[in-house]
Amino acid sequence: MTHLLILMFICFLTACSSLKTLKKNHSAEELFQHAVELKEQSYYKKALVYFKQLKSRFLYSRLAKEADLAIADIYFAQEEWDRAVKAYGSFSELYPKHPQNDRVLFHLALSYFHKLPTTEDRDLSLSKKTLFYFNKHIELFPRSSYRTQVQEYKQKILNLLARKEWMIARFHLNQGKPVSALPYVLKLMRQYSFLLPSDQKKEQQSGKEKESAMKASLPSVKNLKDLAQKLKTLKKQNRNN
Repeated sequence: MTHLLILMFICFLTACSSLKTLKKNHSAEELFQHAVELKEQSYYKKALVYFKQLKSRFLYSRLAKEADLAIADIYFAQEEWDRAVKAYGSFSELYPKHPQNDRVLFHLALSYFHKLPTTEDRDLSLSKKTLFYFNKHIELFPRSSYRTQVQEYKQKILNLLARKEWMIARFHLNQGKPVSALPYVLKLMRQYSFLLPSDQKKEQQSGKEKESAMKASLPSVKNLKDLAQKLKTLKKQNRNN
């Protein structure tokens, strides 16, 4: 316990030291290094003050753009997604050839992702822009170390969108409006068929499991095709009557 207290005291002194070492007439390099030390110690609010001061006082310094990136990273670390989106987006536009733009674009897309709702019953309009930046990342950085993560996040978004179409289709079916459900069923087949579970997996489920799965997840390809055919037949019958 005594050793722990001593260690905590040393860390406290180190942190305090870093806050007092900045000279009054500091250079851009000194200001930047001081801000970086604060950032690394998670003194985010104070680090932001110094990074913004650097941008204001040394606008044409080569470190000004690095301060922009550091500010974006702080917003990301603090999970301030709106500010992170704005900061990363601005940085990406201003410095498209920056050596860290791979990470910048990934964090930009990820910031949008974190702004998305986690369930299909919410507004998913932001998914379009989120997918745009993930796809842009794949296009610009095909060999990126983030590639696997990008694909995984894309899959999550597409699954969410597919469940949204199925939710709306089920709503119309439950309301006794099968023809109104048809466009959503067809869209699900056309755009998200690769996400649907295999028929074999569905066949292995019991009756109650199938019913529960249909409500909680996506239908199998076969079930969806059968449903689409029935709905098309109903639509044709309605036209003839």
